[in-house]
Amino acid sequence: MLSKNSVLKVKIESVSGDGQGVARVDGQVVFVPYTAVNDEVEIVIIKVTKTYAVGKVQKLLTPSSCRVDIDCEAFLKCGGCAFRHLTLDEEQRIKTQSVKDAMRRIGGIDVEVKDAILTPYTAYRNKAQLPVAEDEKGLKCGFFAPYSHRIVDKTLDCLATPEIFSDIARMTLDFMRKERISGYCEEKHTGLVRHLYMRINKEGRVMLCLVVNGKALVSRETEKRFADYITSAFPEIVSVFVNENSRVTNAVLGDSFRLIFGQDYLEDELLGIRLRMSPDSFFQVNREGAETVYKTAFSLLEGKSFENVYDLYCGVGSIGLSLFSEIKNGNLNVSAERLFGIEIVEKAAEWARRNAEANGIEDCDFAAADSSDITEMDWFDKYPPSLVILDPPRKGTTERLLKYLSDKGVSDILYISCNPTTLARDMSYLYSLGYSASFVVPVNLFPRTSHVETVVLLSREKADDYVRISVHTKDLKTSMN
Repeated sequence: MLSKNSVLKVKIESVSGDGQGVARVDGQVVFVPYTAVNDEVEIVIIKVTKTYAVGKVQKLLTPSSCRVDIDCEAFLKCGGCAFRHLTLDEEQRIKTQSVKDAMRRIGGIDVEVKDAILTPYTAYRNKAQLPVAEDEKGLKCGFFAPYSHRIVDKTLDCLATPEIFSDIARMTLDFMRKERISGYCEEKHTGLVRHLYMRINKEGRVMLCLVVNGKALVSRETEKRFADYITSAFPEIVSVFVNENSRVTNAVLGDSFRLIFGQDYLEDELLGIRLRMSPDSFFQVNREGAETVYKTAFSLLEGKSFENVYDLYCGVGSIGLSLFSEIKNGNLNVSAERLFGIEIVEKAAEWARRNAEANGIEDCDFAAADSSDITEMDWFDKYPPSLVILDPPRKGTTERLLKYLSDKGVSDILYISCNPTTLARDMSYLYSLGYSASFVVPVNLFPRTSHVETVVLLSREKADDYVRISVHTKDLKTSMN
């Protein structure tokens, strides 16, 4: 029986999708973070439960051939990356396997899983939400350690973000020091500046937002001084906002944005479509990677014809508008007549309408509503959907929505997922309604992290061709967490 503080020598048998190495001691599973398959390591047990234990590496005895030199000083301390100690090929294998495991263990589905597609893996993030804090050592800005609100040193120079983000953050902290503006204290809910929130577009133009625990960055005069200070140093900045968030919450953004400099949007490009977005609009964090995801998803529709296409969880319209643009430009052997987009953020739905008009995409409309609960919309009776695109948050979508789409006779559902576990759960329910998939395609949209995107087309055409696999109760419970 394993006990806390035991020191053991183990060999890593596999690595889970979230980057945890897996060893077994007397039949009990031991998770060991930041290890690789075939590593032989000396570990100390730091946690023991009835079903598993957790160990921490004390000494690497025999390294795996899958290991590489770690290229980031903050790795092992920061919660952002999971695979910087592994080769990219090994990361690809692990992510492919994680999708396979989700399909079989959570969904109970026997479906082909293609090899994961790799996307750009250096400085690929076009958005950063950097917490700001203050302690006895002064102001800090960077990323949190795992499962904490402690900012880790060296994370301001994250390899996944463009260099200008860290430069802007440092100058913002300099301004705060000069003006004696406080950083936020999570425990006491005191201090003013909580986060720096930045976006950057394809041309290198930047939107900057300061999230404050109050109504203003001290005063309107201080805000003007800051805008003049930061934009004179960085002419790339085209927008500066102040966001008010005085709630005791882990949510980064509050509901109220106020423009203090420049234009009230940032414009970017995706598959030739120009898209304008507000600070709170959803837009894929890896722009080039998103193009790979969308092209991969659209390729599943080749040869099909649709009358009414519904883009749910549509954000600023990027997926639906890109699809119609690709069709219009002759890049896809697909036909589609009308596009309808639904997005819960009203401002984003408004920008989606503007984006459609600016890009000459006609016969489309967008509405502000909760995509997970749209069963009362008149659109679905007047314009019955033939293709539905789903791109939900990590929690997936709802049985109520999927049953509604089935009852409406939707023939094809193009599902783009950021969480294999909830995708497998939702696919399992769709299979029970008569849908099936020929294969699924993982896309490594956030390299070096534990996240993997997956695209799949579910159709009723082959509803009887799938094989169900028994699903253990523990796996079903896991899928709902």
